[in-house]
Amino acid sequence: MAVFEQLVEKTMECVEKWNCKDRVNEATIIRDVTGRIALLISTKQEILQSEMEGLSELLKNALHQYYRNNIYCKQNKNSDLIEKMIEEIEKNRWLYDDSKNISYFLLERAIAKKAWVECNGLEKSIWPYDEAVRGKKPKVVTFYSFKGGMGRTTALAATALILAKEGKNVLMIDTDIEAPGLPSLFLNEDKVQKGVIDYLLEATVTPENDSIDMKEMIHQVTDPQLMKDIVGKMFIVPSGAMDNNYLQKLARIDYQDAIPGNMKKQLMRLVNNAISVIQKICSVDYVLLDARAGFHDMGGIITIQIPHGVVLFGKDSIQSWQGMNLVVQAIGASQKERPFIAMVDSACGTAGSVSPEEKESFKSQAYTICCSSYYMEDEEQPGIDAQDVAHTPIFVPYQTLLSRDVQLFTDGTKQMDEKINEIRQIILGEPYQKIAKRIAQWYETEGVENE
Repeated sequence: MAVFEQLVEKTMECVEKWNCKDRVNEATIIRDVTGRIALLISTKQEILQSEMEGLSELLKNALHQYYRNNIYCKQNKNSDLIEKMIEEIEKNRWLYDDSKNISYFLLERAIAKKAWVECNGLEKSIWPYDEAVRGKKPKVVTFYSFKGGMGRTTALAATALILAKEGKNVLMIDTDIEAPGLPSLFLNEDKVQKGVIDYLLEATVTPENDSIDMKEMIHQVTDPQLMKDIVGKMFIVPSGAMDNNYLQKLARIDYQDAIPGNMKKQLMRLVNNAISVIQKICSVDYVLLDARAGFHDMGGIITIQIPHGVVLFGKDSIQSWQGMNLVVQAIGASQKERPFIAMVDSACGTAGSVSPEEKESFKSQAYTICCSSYYMEDEEQPGIDAQDVAHTPIFVPYQTLLSRDVQLFTDGTKQMDEKINEIRQIILGEPYQKIAKRIAQWYETEGVENE
């Protein structure tokens, strides 16, 4: 009996056994939404129907219920519809194995999680990395955790504050619209009227060239207690108002990307639109995106398709490493220009410190994952003790104060002012400074000046 995990390899084996294989240049394996296999072959000459039946018989015997009974030959006389289908297949496929005489391509047709599984190395970030380095466009960084409760959102807020303290202007966007957390750090709930969820709904009914009014969606962080001694400016686009209409709005977001590429296009439109509004006040140096935990559809686009870099939060546990391994694989395989990554052991240790044993264990696991899934085979891999590279861990020790509800805006009372000062001291501290420093290093290139 055929099983899902073996389908691609078994299909390749069938092609290699076929008595006409010497006439085949390319074979594209198409796995549909049910997991069933169809095949497109490109040959040096036309293949007879009787010869195709021989390959079909091999596939039936190997794949059983997973064979769609469809083989297409590019060189044969095909209908206009099939020719158009072949054109689309070749446009969207990606190279799977070229180690044999035949080049094998793969095309996955998923129902959901498309951003995570259709990793073909052809995606482009929201704008070229070089433009971010040169200061022509903002630097886009995603904060992601496989499991919830990793301190991801707090770390994003801390990083934004540190960058602003250094004079950078930062835009934060809460794309975790199913479990929003970022807005509550900076804004009283009655201040939030609209946000990301409203923008995505409006974008579906607003022509691409028409503007969407974001004046109720963008908030500048101005709390005097939080922003004292802060040179740069901070802005936030919240997820939206958590009112009685929120679930109805959420139910109308097309997570499964029924129109291919539409979700990415609308998210990029959101980021660009927000930047253009803020530019009336100041330039934007960094865009920090808060992604949904786990393998969420929209979170996949935010994490592996759009950014120039990703800060990954996890723990030294089996569950966390299993998820992190898959995420790093996806990041390494999705974009044409591989995004940078930083791996954070978050809320770790006890009493504000991390043991040497935990540090070594986390570093070892991070190194193993990066060597197998992120570092390229044709580049020199850094050693395990290398500094400021993808697998070099950043440790953020557990802090009791940050494990409770964190509020970074004052109500004017002395008690609240003192609490904000206490939180501020923690989030401006060394662990979060290391995250901000690592991010800044991604965009440092000697000899490149802003234009």
